[in-house]
Amino acid sequence: MPEGFRIKAFATGLAHPRQVYVLPNGDVLVVEANGPNVEPVRRPKDLIMGWIKAFAGAGAGAEGGNRITYRGSVESWNIRDRHMFETLRHLMADGAKAIVWAHNWHIGHAGATAMGWEGEFNIGELARTAYGDKAVLVGFGTDRGTMAAADDWDEPMRVMDVRPVREDSHEALFREAGLPRAFLDLREPGSAALREAWTAPRRERAIGVVYRPDTELQSHYFEAVLPEQFDAYVWLEESRAVTPLPPAEIRPGESETYPTGL
Repeated sequence: MPEGFRIKAFATGLAHPRQVYVLPNGDVLVVEANGPNVEPVRRPKDLIMGWIKAFAGAGAGAEGGNRITYRGSVESWNIRDRHMFETLRHLMADGAKAIVWAHNWHIGHAGATAMGWEGEFNIGELARTAYGDKAVLVGFGTDRGTMAAADDWDEPMRVMDVRPVREDSHEALFREAGLPRAFLDLREPGSAALREAWTAPRRERAIGVVYRPDTELQSHYFEAVLPEQFDAYVWLEESRAVTPLPPAEIRPGESETYPTGL
């Protein structure tokens, strides 16, 4: 091996990768095939997960299906959110209604944010395009408090303190209003003047499973026009971290749905 030559893992946890394709911009596509020695389905949630993945057109639950893991930037995000929307669309094929609980980045209309201006779309924008005003996009915001997050990807979750928002953010406007909790319906006729006055982009904070307070401006703020991003907004001035359920002891051979399962 030449001096200074190093080998390191680019991606791990792939299920039977069988083909790699490098795009001109350096992004990488990895095609994964269903494995020949897949464990048999034993749990109800495995059946449900397989059914959903089959609806979406790929994944371990689809017979003969392949899965593509895409590692890139804009295209990677778009592939993921399109997959999420197609799953939702199939689940609503018979006229069902659904509530999608996801991060503001996924729910708010991407076209009203910096991510959309850079070419990304999300499930909120796709739902608005497909269902029009029947899709209601609701955002959430907070000023300070605690949250359950990790310092980095694949790191353990812990309760972290959330810093107060910046003065130049949308959230700061809610804080200045002095309401500890509020619900703002931007679809109401009485909100027309507010929407017209609130057309300039401002910073908005987005914290997901990873929180980096030391680089908060670079890591968690982006620009958005909030009245165009959401149809309604829930404001909680001080948040409190969720309390995870304690791990349950599962006895061998016991159904996962015990004692109420079939």
